Amino acid sequence: MFSNPVAIAGALGITGIFLLIAGRANGKKQVDGSSAFAVGVAQGIAVAPGISRSGATMGTALLLGIEKEEAARFSFLAAIIPILGAAALEGRKALGSSVEIVPVLVGFAVAAIVGYFSIGLLLRVLKENKLEFFGYYCLALAAIVLALVRFTV
Repeated sequence: MFSNPVAIAGALGITGIFLLIAGRANGKKQVDGSSAFAVGVAQGIAVAPGISRSGATMGTALLLGIEKEEAARFSFLAAIIPILGAAALEGRKALGSSVEIVPVLVGFAVAAIVGYFSIGLLLRVLKENKLEFFGYYCLALAAIVLALVRFTV
């Protein structure tokens, strides 16, 4: 699955349709235990290539009636544990290698800054009810992947 472009295109298509549907949801609820569990399940499903982690978690929260900004914030908070886990695993591997620390720290700082501004942009997109743009983007990307598979084989 991780190396099958057709499966990845299919997952991108599913993500796109899911975001188009979720973008129309309008909720006023806050996150509770059952919605947090459902968002966690969505995050687990998103390990599949082509499934957007933030799209799956935000979309699930929105479909459960969670308010848009709350859904986005919770989605990003839910990412902290897997990101830290991945960083710890990769960091352990890097300790035994000849990787220099300064480039790693610069990369970390740049990623943190870009992530901060990306979250701001996403919150603005959600406030303006334009989540569908991400859905259309995923659908277009799925079509491009399928076209590349079809015409490069």
